Amino acid sequence: MLNLRYLIVVISLYAGFNYGSCLDGSGSYFEQEGAVIITVPIADCLFTAAQDIDTSLRGASSSTSIEDFYAYLAFSPDSGPNSCPRVHQCLYHDAGIVREEKGEELFIEFPHFYYCEAGVARSNFWVHKDSVRPVKDVPSSLLRYIPEPHIAKRSIMADPEVLTLLLPWQDPQTSVWYSAGTRFVRNKSVDTDSHYGISVVDHAHDAVYTAFVHHTEAIIDTPRTLEQAKKLFVSILRMWVSHAQGVIPYVFGGCSYIQRFSPHDFYRWEGKRGDDLISNWRRPCPTGAQSGFDCSGLVLRAAQLSGITYWCKNTTTIGQTFKDIPQQEPLEEGDLILIKGHVMIISDVKNNLYIDTVGYGSGVGCLHEASLSDMFVEVGTYDELHEYARTQQPLTKKRVNGEPCGVTPTVRLVRLTHQD
Repeated sequence: MLNLRYLIVVISLYAGFNYGSCLDGSGSYFEQEGAVIITVPIADCLFTAAQDIDTSLRGASSSTSIEDFYAYLAFSPDSGPNSCPRVHQCLYHDAGIVREEKGEELFIEFPHFYYCEAGVARSNFWVHKDSVRPVKDVPSSLLRYIPEPHIAKRSIMADPEVLTLLLPWQDPQTSVWYSAGTRFVRNKSVDTDSHYGISVVDHAHDAVYTAFVHHTEAIIDTPRTLEQAKKLFVSILRMWVSHAQGVIPYVFGGCSYIQRFSPHDFYRWEGKRGDDLISNWRRPCPTGAQSGFDCSGLVLRAAQLSGITYWCKNTTTIGQTFKDIPQQEPLEEGDLILIKGHVMIISDVKNNLYIDTVGYGSGVGCLHEASLSDMFVEVGTYDELHEYARTQQPLTKKRVNGEPCGVTPTVRLVRLTHQD
């Protein structure tokens, strides 16, 4: 089993990461120079600054503002350069360190996930200034009501003083919806038989107030074995899938869950950005950060919510972090299926089911549970899939209508393990 601190050091040397001196457990993550916190329910993170994607945004005479650029990001790309440049979403009171400032955008290093692409690992992404607040501007009396970030504590450690939302929750005082995965400091003194008390920071007025979350909507950080955490991981995914009122949409770079949509209410849009013709996938929706998941964001959010020490933001990172399951070992619920550019979660070994979120070109465009035979032409059981993984034979993928839609050269089966 890998040592987390060793792995982070290796990654840091390789990618130039600088998680700060608080990795050794001394002091607070918030004491670092340039520390900021997210103050909106969902903050979109871009791989490239909006003003570098659309150079017209740099001019004062531009008809589109950077704020509008972020507000009108599509659900998913289709074609054209940067047709949907979102790569991640942070949630309310996630923390990071500002490494660069460019106009209305900040280049922020986040401590709770990282991303490997083309041999480069990074945890730095662009975020609009309106989504963050410098920690130095937060009164010290309020900081104790903001949870410390996960990886700054070296691992996802159980903290009974922290509550994490399992489902979207609407604050009755402000009517603001918060995403599943959002963490709050508890106010245990006001717990009831059915509700947890939490402390909510009002950044507009530098105040804090008490709110209540039903027991079914949240989970308390408690120590769990890996087996317990993996069972919780799968049960959370099943809960998200099985809700009767609509679906959780596919969102490229998405890592949030606030609202649900009609399953097939999406469309392909074409237009121009400067001289570039682009197309992307959209749904009828108010402007602002779009709630939903991509395949790796789904695993990241559910794994961290379950207490699994996990920080992989894309499939390349997953493949480099976890080992293949030996042929002689039986597959388990919570194991991952990796094909090029996509990850799925084994949800039911006996009935050959998996859970994933898949894009719009397939005709699905949402989080769903399906059978292996719905995904691949050649295999319908996990025993067959395990054999294909062992022999590294190619597999033909299917569209939602059953038609073949390309070949994946190899499939890998990997097992989530605590990395500490």
